[in-house]
Formats: sequence, C-alpha cells, structure tokens
Amino acid sequence: MRTKFRQHKLLALGTVLVAGVFGLLIYRQFFYDGTRAIEQKLTQHLATGVVSAKAGEVNEEAGVKRAQIALQEYKKNVVEVPARSNRGPEIDKYTEGNAAQWCTMFASWVSAQAGSPVANTQSGSWRTANSRDFAEYLKSSGTWYSREEVVAQKIKPQVGDFIVYYRGNYEDKLGHVDVVVDVGELGFAGLVGGNLDDTIKFRENFNYQDYYGFLGFGRPEK
Repeated sequence: MRTKFRQHKLLALGTVLVAGVFGLLIYRQFFYDGTRAIEQKLTQHLATGVVSAKAGEVNEEAGVKRAQIALQEYKKNVVEVPARSNRGPEIDKYTEGNAAQWCTMFASWVSAQAGSPVANTQSGSWRTANSRDFAEYLKSSGTWYSREEVVAQKIKPQVGDFIVYYRGNYEDKLGHVDVVVDVGELGFAGLVGGNLDDTIKFRENFNYQDYYGFLGFGRPEK
C-alpha cells in the first residue's frame, strides 16, 4: 500500500514538474519580453550618461539612441510584404524602395535617425547597402575592432555599436550587421538585426564572438 502511495506521489510530482517546465516554455515563447528591462536601462543610462558595461566608461549619447531606435523598430513587428520580397511599408523607408537584402540598410537607417549617419562614400547618401562597405566606413571614419583584436584584448562592444559578420564565402562580400542594444559577458550581447527571416529580430544574450563569420564591431564615433 505504501509503495503504491509513493508511486502515485512521485507520479504527481513528476506531472507538476513537467507542467511547470512546459508552462515556462510557453511563457518564454509567447509572453516574455526580454527588451523591457533593456529599454529601462537605456532610458536610465541616457539620463545619467553612463551606459558602458564597465564602470567608469561613458558612451556617446548617439550609441544609446541607436539602441533605442533599433528596439522601437523591432517592436513594430516589421515583416516583408509580400514575403521574401525585401519590400514592405516599413522596410521601404530603410531601403528607400531599393528591393535588396536590407540588414545593412536597416543599420544605416538606425544610425542616421540617431544623428550619426554612416555615409556612403560612393553616393554620399546616409544609406549603405553592403555590410563590408559599412565596416570599411567604421574603420576609416569611426572606431573599429577586428575579431583578432576583440579576442586577443578581450574587448566588449558598447551599446549602439554595430557588429558585422560575413556569410558564405568571405570572397563573396556578403554579410550581416546587428545593432548592440545590451552588453553581456565577454563575447555576448543583446542584438537587434534586420532582414532575419524577413523581419527584424531581437537576439538576447547572443554569442556573437563564436558565431560563424564574425568580423568585428565598431561605431561611427572616434
């Protein structure tokens, strides 16, 4: 009798645990919003001027604005219309109607809206379409840390920095750009990026340093 009672008790406990885990997964999938705390932190940091992950460092106001703008766009649930078209009412403002892969143009738009445009050296426009060209501007006119420097010197990005990756073959000059909206442990950050599965995505505590194609990060400011 006692054995059966223990078995029922264990079964009930197991059911509760499974239900709890399942409930947590549902909450994380449909109700949890990891950006709320980040938005509050950015607002507070913008008011105080201290936004770096390291004590004593002060970030440029433009970097905080870039992070805020990127998060605002993420919350609009922007999608391509029609799907896989690189077009849509919101997307067209990032691209000026140029139907092309738009992650770098999204980053360009965010930076321009924050008052820190990444100038296209060929056209003079605020809009840069190629991630490598975007990185080259940061190298020549702003601040840039290569992957090798980041790893060797254990450098963290700042809020509002841009992380650049290549994809496919390096020689193809294809890539992706993310906006840093939160700084975590070394090699990890909260990121917002456009043109990910036809939308804008927020990736919480993302391991950018070990991600395939990581080239480095930087900002328009010296």
